[in-house]
Amino acid sequence: MKKYIFLFILSILFPLAARSQYGWIQQQTNTDNDINGIAFSTPLNGFAVGTYGTVLKTTDGGANWNLNSVGNINIQNVVFPGSDTALFVGYPGECYKSTNNGASWFSVFISYSDVYTYSYFLNQNTGWITAYNGRIYKTTNGGYNWDYEIGNTGMNLNSCSFINATSGWVAGDYGTVSKTTNGGDYWENMPTGVTNHINGVYFINAGTGWLSCDGGLILKTTNGGISWKKKNSGVTNNLNWVRFLNANTGYMCGTLGLVLKTTNGGDKWYQQQIATTRPLKKIVFINDQTGWVCGFNGVIFKTTNGGEPMPAAPMLISPPNNSWGISVTPPLIWTNTYATNYNVQVSSLPDFSVIIDSATVGQSVYTVPAGKLSIGSTYYWRVRANYYYGTSVWSVVWNFTTLVSGIVRLNPGTPAEYGLSQNYPNPFNPSTNIRFDVPKTSNVKLTVYDVNGRVVENLFSGNISAGSFEYKWNASKYSSGLYFVKMESKEFTAVKKMTLLK
Repeated sequence: MKKYIFLFILSILFPLAARSQYGWIQQQTNTDNDINGIAFSTPLNGFAVGTYGTVLKTTDGGANWNLNSVGNINIQNVVFPGSDTALFVGYPGECYKSTNNGASWFSVFISYSDVYTYSYFLNQNTGWITAYNGRIYKTTNGGYNWDYEIGNTGMNLNSCSFINATSGWVAGDYGTVSKTTNGGDYWENMPTGVTNHINGVYFINAGTGWLSCDGGLILKTTNGGISWKKKNSGVTNNLNWVRFLNANTGYMCGTLGLVLKTTNGGDKWYQQQIATTRPLKKIVFINDQTGWVCGFNGVIFKTTNGGEPMPAAPMLISPPNNSWGISVTPPLIWTNTYATNYNVQVSSLPDFSVIIDSATVGQSVYTVPAGKLSIGSTYYWRVRANYYYGTSVWSVVWNFTTLVSGIVRLNPGTPAEYGLSQNYPNPFNPSTNIRFDVPKTSNVKLTVYDVNGRVVENLFSGNISAGSFEYKWNASKYSSGLYFVKMESKEFTAVKKMTLLK
């Protein structure tokens, strides 16, 4: 009863720790400068930019970042118009472009004194830049030349979003949102009803878009910005950026290390775990699972599972580690982490290079089927948990050794050859011990005969691993007399006389 109470307590307590690993993993940037923008052209190739002319480049998905400096400007954003073409903007009045994937950068003149906040490219030729005092710039030749557009507002603009060459939105301070339907030649103010600074805007189609604002404010529109509805973020942090992967799944990041996620179009948001309290400035995704978020003091985090917490590995319960005398059909038990399912592996080697049995089960217990395990063998087992948002690492590896009733393994060593020793005591009444040696895993039979050659009892028949073993035979139901014990394998046969005296 105590054992089952203990297992019940474990099943309650350990699920609380099963989701403890963060889904956002910090990357080493080797800089303390603030990172204001980040972009990827492929899952491996990306740039991150920030203060003091910081330009970081990775070619392995962020595992390594190479630090460069381009001037002493405050870079706000970086974008990929093409696979090898990158462009970043900042202030005071700086725009740089590379056509060789960052091997070299050259300055593009736009304005001497403007403060550029964000750059967005619809394709390799057409792009826009937002700036302070309501200014917007547009290029149709890949950023070599820029035309000034009147944004119809004097407020600082922080972000823009375009769904095609004609329809786009800009957003900025004091609740400012403007819309164009002719590629930026004319901008119409779209009242939001709020005065919060708007830091990010993102539209997935002509009707549906979101705004990320100071004070934890989220606004959503389904009619192209004509009207906006407030959505509960559950926080008061400033929300610095917003990105949606589809109509349902979206992310926001903000101050105090905040990352929010929605899976229902922004009607409900929940906070994801991330190991920082630094302000986070931009969040980008290359697909529905892989993304990065950047922020102050050189922080960059990456996720490969949509930011969901990585489940901790289940903890093994039974058979206990290093246990002996385990059935060849043992129930393997581990802590219940309420996973979707579990992967179980059993191996004859600790590195699992040989898999004896494997299964995927929905419960936190798995019984090894008959015929998989051998008698007197040591086996190693491990478990991992699968969730809809990711898979845990494998658990620690435990081992157990199988036995059958009456057989005891004498030592962990390996005999040099097969052998059947004389039973002891001999004569005996009513029990005696029969020792035998097996130099390698073999199919072994142990049989007792009477003086007429008739089988008295089959002591054992089956696969057994290398080792020295002892079988205790109880002959209390037999009469006094001479008996023979015979050991047989494919490569060995031996017989010993035994005398039962009652």
